[in-house]
Amino acid sequence: MLSKTILKVLCFILIIGYAHRINAQEYKIACLNDYPPYSSINEQGEATGFLIDWWNLWSAKADIDITFIPGNTEDCIGRLNTNKVDIIAGAFFSEELNKDYDFGDQILSTQAILCIKKDLDPVSIDSIGFLVSIVKNGYTGNYLEENHPSLELDLLNSNRELYSAVEQQSIDAFVYITPEAVLDLVKVTIPDGYKQFEVLYSNNLRPMVKKGNKKILADIMKGSEALSKEDLLEVATKWNVFKDKVTVDRTLLYVIIGIIALLVFGVLLFIKRILNKKNSLARRVFNLEEEISKGESDFLEFKSSLRWDYHKNVKNKVLELVVAKTISAFLNSNGGILLIGVNDDGAILGLDNDYNTLSKGNQDGFVLALTTLINNTLGKQSHKYINIRIVNIGDKDVCVITIERSGIPVFLVKGEKEEFFIRASASSQPLGLKDTMAYIKSHWESEK
Repeated sequence: MLSKTILKVLCFILIIGYAHRINAQEYKIACLNDYPPYSSINEQGEATGFLIDWWNLWSAKADIDITFIPGNTEDCIGRLNTNKVDIIAGAFFSEELNKDYDFGDQILSTQAILCIKKDLDPVSIDSIGFLVSIVKNGYTGNYLEENHPSLELDLLNSNRELYSAVEQQSIDAFVYITPEAVLDLVKVTIPDGYKQFEVLYSNNLRPMVKKGNKKILADIMKGSEALSKEDLLEVATKWNVFKDKVTVDRTLLYVIIGIIALLVFGVLLFIKRILNKKNSLARRVFNLEEEISKGESDFLEFKSSLRWDYHKNVKNKVLELVVAKTISAFLNSNGGILLIGVNDDGAILGLDNDYNTLSKGNQDGFVLALTTLINNTLGKQSHKYINIRIVNIGDKDVCVITIERSGIPVFLVKGEKEEFFIRASASSQPLGLKDTMAYIKSHWESEK
């Protein structure tokens, strides 16, 4: 009798264990096989690098199994399109990709530097008369073709081929993708024989999924929220992502590394970027509800709605321009966060009234309307510095717009008129023509 009871218990345990395995969640993650130190293949054929360690940490925190599937850029995109993988480990945001794919928050901020041989001295980037070597099928090629079409490009097949050519100093110029400098703790090391000629652009490595896969994006952000600053510091140190560190307070360093963490549902990355002639950068992370309770500031703004007029109880599209004005002011200053669905007193109003004014009255329709507004008033290039998400606070939707400092001046287009705004005294302030030119010179041109 006892043996039968034991047998039943063992069978029950086996059934539970089997069911757990059936229901166990697993994501397949595409990663580049030749992009050291971010993602590459070691001698044993295993995926290795900063992004690989980041995702392994994420897997442990999210309790979701992952499998890495390495390949080149075309392989990764093709596998995502055919559902052979669920996620691309890290990709650069672009308008073209955003048509078919969704992006998570940044994993790491990078910058693209045009490097040339030390004995070469062109007057400007567009006067360069020699080949610029880049890896084909990447974001950099699209950027150069769009912004500097006169350049002659030498398209290489892989990053390994590019790095080998740089070590041998067999090419005249190349584009170097490096982690972005933070608080002057990062001194970008230019390879021997070359010098920095110009910083082309800044962009963020972000997880990428097929359009509409909200479940996967939610899982990604849920796992990243649990990553500690100590975890991220260990990964960054291992792969020497930040080079030539100076001696600083370790607590400050933890805060800086903490910018890598993805934040979700009530936790945001709040960027406070202060750039001087050395391109220094300051950032801080905060809790959404806690910051709302503190009220508006130079880096936080509340708007009751996108287009619903609470005073007249009607749709009022004029309010959209107020939202666009605030975004442009943050872009032209040091970044910040705009919350839509929160009134001036910090009360959560939600987005239901805005939803009711849209033909597609839900989160997707709202984000589409906001994206269209940004396209029409600030230009599509502004999306590079803007992250839009909808979070739920007390059963009410709130739109959180995280805005980074723009690399170029952004003008607000109103019909035939253009206006320029900056952030000052916790509000969006317009500048006249003379003040605008002086501001642009001090805010951007002085850093060149």
